[in-house]
Order: sequence, then C-alpha cells, then structure tokens
Amino acid sequence: MGKKKTEIKIMHSKLGRSGAVGLAFHEDRIIFLDPRLKGFDYLETAIHEIIHVQFPKLNEITVEARGKEMAQLLWKLGFRQCDL
Repeated sequence: MGKKKTEIKIMHSKLGRSGAVGLAFHEDRIIFLDPRLKGFDYLETAIHEIIHVQFPKLNEITVEARGKEMAQLLWKLGFRQCDL
C-alpha cells in the first residue's frame, strides 16, 4: 500500500498584495484563501486551490475550467458557507 497523504490544510490570510485571492502549495498540502471572499467566489476559489494541491501537474486552464464547473454544480445543489 502507498503512503497515506496528509490532510490538506486550509489557511486564511489577506492576499491583496500578492494579487491573488487563493494560493496553493502542493508540496506542503496547504492552501491559503483570502477571508474577504464570500459566497460563490469563496467556493470557486477553494475548489480551484484544492485541485492544484491534488493534481499539481494540471495546467492552469484545466484547473480553472474544472474548478468553475464543480463550483457551479455545487452552488446549483445549494451548497453554501454559513457561520454557526
């Protein structure tokens, strides 16, 4: 059996200076999301960065298309972020 991968860590940090709303570090299995993102933009960015970690060899165009499609489907199904 193969080595079990570590859990992907999700961190929140204002990323305005980097010009990004999300960043992925596949070697460390960490993604950073800008906490100012809300609603659909947060969902789409989170999925996009998760894809980068899970499939680091995919090109940006493919990641963008797959992330957008997944986010649209989940949003259509009613998935939303809520603060409890």
